[in-house]
Amino acid sequence: MSAQLLFLSGQISVLEAQLLQSGQLDRMIGASTPEEAFRVLSELSYAQYFDEDLRASHFTQVLARGLLETKHFLDESLDNGNHSMLLWLKYDLNNIKRAAKDRLLFGKESLTDFTDDNGYINLGNLDLPSLQAFIFEGASVDLLPREITKTVLDFFAKEDPQIRDLDQSLDRAYLQAFLRLSKSSGEGLKHYAKAQIDSYNLRSLLRNVTMIGSQTDWISGGTLGSEDFGSVTDLDSFMKVTRNTDYSLMLEAMKEALPLEQQLNQFESLMDSRLSDLMKELSQGSDGLLKVLYYFERRWNNARMIKVIMFGKFYGLEPHVIEEKLKPLSY
Repeated sequence: MSAQLLFLSGQISVLEAQLLQSGQLDRMIGASTPEEAFRVLSELSYAQYFDEDLRASHFTQVLARGLLETKHFLDESLDNGNHSMLLWLKYDLNNIKRAAKDRLLFGKESLTDFTDDNGYINLGNLDLPSLQAFIFEGASVDLLPREITKTVLDFFAKEDPQIRDLDQSLDRAYLQAFLRLSKSSGEGLKHYAKAQIDSYNLRSLLRNVTMIGSQTDWISGGTLGSEDFGSVTDLDSFMKVTRNTDYSLMLEAMKEALPLEQQLNQFESLMDSRLSDLMKELSQGSDGLLKVLYYFERRWNNARMIKVIMFGKFYGLEPHVIEEKLKPLSY
């Protein structure tokens, strides 16, 4: 591990103390006005932006600025281009999918609204001009892993590209790229990459066999082999086979009396929680890139939670309604 990454890890330990804590979260939810809720941000890393001109209505700009400046700080502290590519890859993936939909579904000829309100996340390696050139002009870019670049360029070279095909292909390319890049970034990150592939394989298999009655293309590189799941044809056989894996404890939390669609949603929610717990566990005491990745995941999720609370306050939602809306964002 480089001395630079080791030093960054120490800085992350300090920055973690400025993340939203449970007491501050409760105070924001219980605040009687948006202004009262907004003042809690002065206790976090956003304190540097507070002055006499700042208003609660500026909260989205404050959150966006804080995230972008944190990204720049981390980029400047990393000494490996692959590290930076890996950290921001999921945001690039989101933006590529969004831009492709703008082109194919909405007939746009250029990227004009690179904003959060339009589904973009301004935290990837590709800025607006780069994304414009990549999606709308077919230009190759150096800031993406080769798996992503090839998938997109091959897709748009087809005679009649369908957006639903791109989404699935990009998800697979992302997982393959993440695994490859993780192999030079520590055992913890590689373990997490394999777990992501397991999660994707299990989700896809369960959806396929229950909704369309067929198997799925298995992504290699995870801990689970496709040969163990060849007998799966429905929910019951899926549960039986999966109970022989490391995912058995997770299945015990499923409520099998629910309708099928609710069971599928519940399974995917449990998989999300398992991945979050695994990232937290693997990052503890780590001086590697996984600790940096976990910190920014929490930083980004904090911003999303704050945004939900602030919108709730401006729209006059009761605290219990805001709490319900926050449940999917627990991290």
